[in-house]
Amino acid sequence: MPTPYQIYQAYLRSPAAILRLFGQTFGTAVLCDPPAPEDLQQQTISAQAAEIARRTARVELSLVRADAESLKNEPSLWELLNHQAKFKLEAG
Repeated sequence: MPTPYQIYQAYLRSPAAILRLFGQTFGTAVLCDPPAPEDLQQQTISAQAAEIARRTARVELSLVRADAESLKNEPSLWELLNHQAKFKLEAG
C-alpha cells in the first residue's frame, strides 16, 4: 500500500505517475496471485446461501408480524382462534 507521502510525490510528478503507482501496487497483486475460480465460486455460493437464509427469516417474521397486527386491529379474530390447539414446533 502506498504511503501518503508516496501518493503526494506521485501527484507532484503527474496524474500518470499516480496511476502507475496504484497500478503497480494493486495490479501486481491481482496479476500475480489471482484467487482460484473454485474459491470465488464457493464464496459466491456461501454468500447467496446466507442471503437466502436471511431473507427466509425475514419473511417468516413478517408473517408473524402480519398475524399479530391483524389480531390487534380486529379483536373479533381472537374468537376464531383455537386456544386449545397444541402445535408440534420441532423442526423437521
